[in-house]
This record gives sequence, structure tokens and C-alpha cells, in this order.
Amino acid sequence: MTCNEPPGPVTHWTGRLMARTVGVSLSSVQRIWQAHRLLSHRLRTFKRSNDPAFAAKVERTSSAST
Repeated sequence: MTCNEPPGPVTHWTGRLMARTVGVSLSSVQRIWQAHRLLSHRLRTFKRSNDPAFAAKVERTSSAST
């Protein structure tokens, strides 16, 4: 689950959010993450922009650089 997007408007899993979602203790989540060397805030993921004008801004930027 750590490699998937968390529910709601958060950017990464926190230990408390993972523990609450899975139904285990925070210390269990921390032990599992440490055993597997997982850092939820450092996983490479693509973050979607909430900006409704994002596509237009990208097009402007790419056309200006050519």
C-alpha cells in the first residue's frame, strides 16, 4: 500500500494514516517500513496538479522554449 496513492488530498502516506487505514498500530507500520527500507515521502510518483489551467501553462512553457 505504501507504493500506492493515499486516500484523500494528502501527498504521501504517514505512519498514522497507514496504521489507521490498515488497522494495526503505528509501531507495527514503522517496523515494517524500516524492515523493508520504505520511505513513503521519498517514493517516486507522479503528482497530479490541481490547477485547472495546468495544461495551458505547460503548453505555453513548452512553446516558449522551442
